[in-house]
Amino acid sequence: MIILTTIAEQHVIGFFEDRHADGMLCTFMATELPASLQAQLLDLPGFSDQAHSSYWLNAAEQEKAGKIFKRLIEEEGSGYRYAKQLQLVYLIELLHYILKLHQYSSLPLEVSLN
Repeated sequence: MIILTTIAEQHVIGFFEDRHADGMLCTFMATELPASLQAQLLDLPGFSDQAHSSYWLNAAEQEKAGKIFKRLIEEEGSGYRYAKQLQLVYLIELLHYILKLHQYSSLPLEVSLN
C-alpha cells in the first residue's frame, strides 16, 4: 500500500508491505524537484490541498515500489558523496511510478479530505 499526503508543504509518501507491517516514509518539498515534475504532482489527489489518498497495490506493484523505497533508504547512510542526488533520482522514479499507477488504474482506493 502507498499513502500520499501533504503536511505543511511537506509531501509524504508512505509504503507498507501490508496492513499489519511496519512501513517506510519518504518526505520531500516540491521545490526539491524539477519544475516540470512539480506541476505533475498536482495530478495526484494526495498532494493536492488537504487530501490524503491510499493506493492498494497488487503483488508485482508492491514489489516494484518496495525496491525503489529500499534503494532510497540504502543511500541514506552510504557515505557516497552524491547520495542526495542519487536519492533524488530514486524519488523521481518513485513519483513517476505512482503517476503511472494513477493514470492506468481506478486508483486511489480512498481519498479523504480534512
